[in-house]
Amino acid sequence: MDRDWMRQRLEAFANLALCYERSTPPGDYIGDPALYEHLRRAEPTVRQMLRLLDPQLAEKIKLDQLAGEDMARDEVHRGLGILADMDERAARLVPEAPTLPADQFHPWVWEPAAPLRWGQKPGRTPSWLLPAPSTADSSRS
Repeated sequence: MDRDWMRQRLEAFANLALCYERSTPPGDYIGDPALYEHLRRAEPTVRQMLRLLDPQLAEKIKLDQLAGEDMARDEVHRGLGILADMDERAARLVPEAPTLPADQFHPWVWEPAAPLRWGQKPGRTPSWLLPAPSTADSSRS
């Protein structure tokens, strides 16, 4: 993830949204159409970047609604905050215990734990570990 590029694009979007807001005459709801067009072009990329940072932020960007550019700017500023603190969060907010990819353990590791997982009594072999019954009838000879 190119965080520097993301930061630049998000800041540019926030500045563009502010310029659009300021281009709206008092008592009107519509600003400069050229600025709005630039906002609309940038919106999909901004949404994708915010989705990577926090999916909820991306869902709140709706330029079509009343004061949508103002709300979009707020969400972009939240995204910029997340982006600025990403490295520090990764270093300071990790659990102190190591994490292990348990689904990649060898079956030998899981076999002793199987009774705990399936609610079996210790010492009993779970049925899924037992050999499959033979289809041949051994009573006929």
